[in-house]
Amino acid sequence: MFPGQVQLAPQPQYAPTPQQAQGLQGGPLASGFPNYRSPRPSPPWLTGKIVGAVVVVLTIAFAVIGFLIVGGRGANSPEGAVEGFYSSIVDGDTERAHDLLCDQLASQITEGDLEASLSGDSGERGASVEVGEASDTTFEGQEAATVPVTLTSNLGNQATGTVTVVEDKGWRVCEINVS
Repeated sequence: MFPGQVQLAPQPQYAPTPQQAQGLQGGPLASGFPNYRSPRPSPPWLTGKIVGAVVVVLTIAFAVIGFLIVGGRGANSPEGAVEGFYSSIVDGDTERAHDLLCDQLASQITEGDLEASLSGDSGERGASVEVGEASDTTFEGQEAATVPVTLTSNLGNQATGTVTVVEDKGWRVCEINVS
């Protein structure tokens, strides 16, 4: 002891002696916290599976949302755009048919115009469409394709012609020449 130093009462010991620690099951106690035992760590394989599952679910969710937002308007091929347009009209789905029109044609024809043209055409339900192979062309400076088409009503009437589709967020109908 040094001169001027005060003798303090002995402090209680919380950490067990090495002999006491060996006697305890589960290993030594944490120092400073009597009777505390740390929890067992989670198995690493379980943590990896949980993190992996969350990453996969989020990736799929973002892919689906991105597809719906970005690629929802046009079709994947010129023929698909024409088939989709006419099948939407036959089914009475004017919203989908209008979505398959290019911006120029969609600004000239409203969804209401499509509905009005269908209301007097009740005999055309069940009509079929035959689409030929598309040929490349340009339409007002854009990459385009001309698709030959034959429409057959359920009454047996036929109309043939071509439909011009342009590539703009998918293939979309831009000009119809059917008679």
